[in-house]
Amino acid sequence: MNIYVNDQKLDASLNEEKTLRDVYDAVDQWSRNQNHYIMNLLVDNQEVAPSRLDDMELETVERLDFTVADHDHFIVEAAHELDRYLDQVGSFLFQKEYLSESQMKDLMEGYEWIDQAVHSLAGLLNLDLENLVVPLPEGQVSAPIAHTMNALKISLESLASSVEQGKEQTEELETVLLHMRPIKSMSMRLALQLAAQSAGMEELGEALEKFESRLPEFKQEIISINESFQSGREGEALENLDAVIEKLQGFMSCLFALEARCKSSGMEEAEVDGMKFSAAAAEMMELLKDLSSALEENDITAAGDILEYELTEKLDMIRPFPEVLRNFVVASK
Repeated sequence: MNIYVNDQKLDASLNEEKTLRDVYDAVDQWSRNQNHYIMNLLVDNQEVAPSRLDDMELETVERLDFTVADHDHFIVEAAHELDRYLDQVGSFLFQKEYLSESQMKDLMEGYEWIDQAVHSLAGLLNLDLENLVVPLPEGQVSAPIAHTMNALKISLESLASSVEQGKEQTEELETVLLHMRPIKSMSMRLALQLAAQSAGMEELGEALEKFESRLPEFKQEIISINESFQSGREGEALENLDAVIEKLQGFMSCLFALEARCKSSGMEEAEVDGMKFSAAAAEMMELLKDLSSALEENDITAAGDILEYELTEKLDMIRPFPEVLRNFVVASK
């Protein structure tokens, strides 16, 4: 069997490794000794989760391809991968009424991957999952992520029982999605913050100032997209809407990163007219999630409603915070 790491053949032979899991653990330890981490594994050109290695025969495998990365790169990519996967699972389960046994098996394996990813990120970032909570829309705060993960596991086990017995599954599916929501909120915030972590405070402030200066133009673009939807030009509208979401995510990335830097420098949580930054940001991120879900479900009506009635309102709500943060940066020089 040939083993490759980042497309380079590993000059090593199997000694005590008797299973594929043993091989994976050996490469994992070797990588960690060099402050690198496994990001992906291909078994004979097929992507395979580590949890499946125990069920695979070592003798039948011809080639293993490992992708590894250094500590900082691994953390950023791991956060983005977790966020993307949660998006995929949420979109798949949304408005589902029942699952097949094979789909339920995939979902349980997916939970194991989510659990591993969450705990890996927590270890690398020194996050205390027993006390880590995330803001939710309308000023709410989640239960600690460790408790949420346990509640998600229990809800999945209940769903699996209903699938096995052929019972109604709608309520269990809704409960699973409910418990996924805080985990998704955490992963989205982590991914956005880590993506912007390499920029300095002044750079982040300049990026936000540039966005603010284009806000009137941006709002007009949103109105034009909604008009395209109403006029039946859905293809054009969807393409432009993708660009809008990308711009907003970039804006929120800078905003989260700058707020985190300001707080680490001694600033209290930003607040405008009684609205805390965490609550305002949570509402905006939830709206972006709803907008993305509407696109994935090809729900033009829902996307149009968000654009017409909610998005510009949320932009007005979030607009004062960049100036508050920039003023702190200037004052702290």
